[in-house]
Amino acid sequence: MLFANTLNTENLTIVVSGTTPVPDAIAQASAQHGIHLHVTRDPLDALVDADAVLIRADAIWFAAVETAGRLAQHSEQPVLLWAREASVACRVAAYGQGVADVLNALIDPVEFAVRIRGAVQRAAKRRVPTTVILATHHGDVTVTPARQHAEGSHGVVTLTALQWRLLSQLIMNCDRVQSHTSLLRAVWAGADDPSARHTLRTHISAIRRRLQLAPSAPRTVHGYGYLLSVSVQP
Repeated sequence: MLFANTLNTENLTIVVSGTTPVPDAIAQASAQHGIHLHVTRDPLDALVDADAVLIRADAIWFAAVETAGRLAQHSEQPVLLWAREASVACRVAAYGQGVADVLNALIDPVEFAVRIRGAVQRAAKRRVPTTVILATHHGDVTVTPARQHAEGSHGVVTLTALQWRLLSQLIMNCDRVQSHTSLLRAVWAGADDPSARHTLRTHISAIRRRLQLAPSAPRTVHGYGYLLSVSVQP
């Protein structure tokens, strides 16, 4: 399952509503993909520290759809529905309420993990700031990741496609420490080893140099990764 392994970029915590134990096969596949399933009667209690919420529909699905829809309207995290029978009517109602995905109770365990991670990744991309401002030695530089455009007082800055992917990943997770492993997997889809870390450091240095950023932008978190702080342009 090489493809599935490349998706495991960061550990995730998924809140699962209800008290029914999660099937062993689902729990094991999720753990292998860096996903911790936290089962709770009230998902709101653990929502703050969660990456996504999974509402179980063990009996009457339309009641679960209503609950999932209310959560989706008031939560930054993606809300998914896990239905015993994900019929067309169930899926249509759920998607109409803003639910990120609908999973069938008999879903393959690996597919379960991959689709949850996909929902979290899609939600994270939607939260990427449109335009951010980075401080440099010569004033601010304005960066628009979607257009791959960066411009400051010293003019337009040119980055390679790979450098843009790396910078966009840092901006997408701005103000959060990104591990070496997560950056290497997200940008290169590669393993974390000394050679790969050297490549990562080289490209971080190139981004700093081209944008004329201070050595602390992004800040090196020794032994772990990098942290980029930005200002979001209104």
